[in-house]
Amino acid sequence: MSRPPFSRILVANRGEIAVRIIRAIHDLGASAVAIYSDADADALHVRLADEAHRIGPGPATSSYLNIPAILEAGRATSSEAIHPGYGFLSENAQFAAEVRRAGLVFVGPPADVISLMGDKVAAKRLMKERGIPTLPGYDGEDQSIERLEAEAEAIGYPLMVKAAAGGGGRGMRVVETRDDLRDALEGAAREAAAAFGDGRVFLERLLRDARHIEVQVLADAQGHVIHLFERDCSIQRRHQKVIEEAPAPVLTGEERRHICGTGVGVAEACGYQNAGTVEFLWAGGQCFFLEMNTRIQVEHGVTELVTGRDLVRAQLLIAAGEPLPWSQDDIRLHGHALEARLYAEDPDHEFLPRFGRLTHFDVSPRTVRTDAVARVDTGIEGPAEVSRHYDSLLAKLMTHAPTRDEAIASLLELVDDAWIEGVPTNREFLLWLLSGAAFRTALAGIDFVETSWRPDPSVRTRNLQLIAAVAALVDLAGHSGPQGAGRGRSIWYRHPGWRPGADEVGLGYRIQDQLLLVRCRARSPGWSMTVDGQLHLDYVATLPREDGDDDARLRIRLDDDQRSCRPEVRTDVLLLRDVEGIGWFRNVEIRRAAPIDEAAGSAGRMIVGAQDGADRISSPMPGSVAKISVAVGDEVAARQPLAVLEAMKMEHVIEAPHPGVVRAIHVVPGDPVTGGQLLVEVAAHHGDSGADS
Repeated sequence: MSRPPFSRILVANRGEIAVRIIRAIHDLGASAVAIYSDADADALHVRLADEAHRIGPGPATSSYLNIPAILEAGRATSSEAIHPGYGFLSENAQFAAEVRRAGLVFVGPPADVISLMGDKVAAKRLMKERGIPTLPGYDGEDQSIERLEAEAEAIGYPLMVKAAAGGGGRGMRVVETRDDLRDALEGAAREAAAAFGDGRVFLERLLRDARHIEVQVLADAQGHVIHLFERDCSIQRRHQKVIEEAPAPVLTGEERRHICGTGVGVAEACGYQNAGTVEFLWAGGQCFFLEMNTRIQVEHGVTELVTGRDLVRAQLLIAAGEPLPWSQDDIRLHGHALEARLYAEDPDHEFLPRFGRLTHFDVSPRTVRTDAVARVDTGIEGPAEVSRHYDSLLAKLMTHAPTRDEAIASLLELVDDAWIEGVPTNREFLLWLLSGAAFRTALAGIDFVETSWRPDPSVRTRNLQLIAAVAALVDLAGHSGPQGAGRGRSIWYRHPGWRPGADEVGLGYRIQDQLLLVRCRARSPGWSMTVDGQLHLDYVATLPREDGDDDARLRIRLDDDQRSCRPEVRTDVLLLRDVEGIGWFRNVEIRRAAPIDEAAGSAGRMIVGAQDGADRISSPMPGSVAKISVAVGDEVAARQPLAVLEAMKMEHVIEAPHPGVVRAIHVVPGDPVTGGQLLVEVAAHHGDSGADS
């Protein structure tokens, strides 16, 4: 191409998708304009752009959703086109129309198509008219509770309640029985109204063990529509995708042709233009239309890897009025690609987003298998703030290889190599998913995470305690101590709690979000250790390292269990890399804490919502109170809902940590709350373990 389709393009987004679009713009030889909020003043996408324009304070409603401010940025920078990315205003028909009225090109479909396909009810009706299968359900105008309850009985349980507008898992509820329906309807409508300004819902039959398969389409202004095959996005938590792959491993060649052809038919039915994604539910050899996303997808990278086509570049060319650069016959599948979404969140506590300062962030590939390709899309470079104002996605980790097994093995290594400190992430959860037999054999459907991920807080606590004991053992190994435990230089720095010649020492460590105290007493040979006064290791000893290097493999025996790890020093962090696979250690980062006693160790614990087992239940994150489900004096069971918190445009249920009596309620619906703010007090019944039967 002799000249770019546009000379200057404004990117109306942030994070990794803004970085991705800016790089595509530069590849075309055009200039990229970034917008940013006060929270993103130092963000990577701002630094990469040729020009950047401030549009407001941190909250998205005042910045990335502020249409007048974005249009003014476009005019002020003499931009010719605006690319919305995904999320924010990407599927906002009003924004698309106003961009065009302002004399700029909107990189996406026409406003009327966005409006049509953004209304899930209208889109389903159109597909029914065109003979494209949809799930049985109710999408009528009557939104009364009585009508919805009657329609639910006719559909049968289990079923789904879904928001008529929007997507991304918001305003969506699974309803198992009629007793759950009313709360689900109220919650879905409330969440949909908060997220999309439209509280309408519809009902849909729920298919168990189904697959979520989507078809990538491209359409130009000349009426040509092609597909770039499909992606399997079945692995989800909270109805949001977490692992995607292309092609779908469950389809035969004929089934692939059928579902991809149906996707093209959907695009033709609505007069689509630009890049879009048609989402289907696949079960029993049949595909059922779910919705169409009228934008680039988060997971577009896996399609690019298996087809060798740049989708963002194609978007820009189509927006400039050029015909599709490829015909359907030009599109071929090559190998297999996977993507894992790395989030700042807490999988042990309902995948709640977590925010704060990333003190270290390195997701660059360090090990790549032969014939495999690794790709990382991120908007973060080095230490950064994970802002509570936005989605907590940190990076998209992708691999491409000749076979699915090789792609999985490479992705496991890529996730394993990730080194992140300061904010909890879902990294361990991703390793669990990718290494499990259900995913490897392609048996995991859309219900897999919900039915299989059962974090046991006691197991996590014990694992952290074991890691703290190992950290103390490694720490002590390099010092002159009893039994000549360390000869020569320590593999870590001298611990402030260590006194040469002492028979007992207290060492403090911060691991993930926990502060742990290890009491070490000399024995012959080795050490006796107590962690947080709970875990007692009667005999702990090190076996000789395999060589004299500080980073050599260390073999450790705790009670009757023996493990191998590779200690590695990085600034003020000790990294334990598991040699034998997923177990106690898997790139666990450990920070020293100042010398502490048992009281300080207990007080230093981080309280996270209702899951900590305490009587005082705090908010796990900033947000607002959407609902209070109990009253003072109520008897509650373990895991009974106490309140509903609205944060990040989604609702989070706060549950009772144990059976008891509601002693106090400190908030009312509508109250804004901060992370850690006291919500409810539940006095535990004495003698009750609080176990959920």
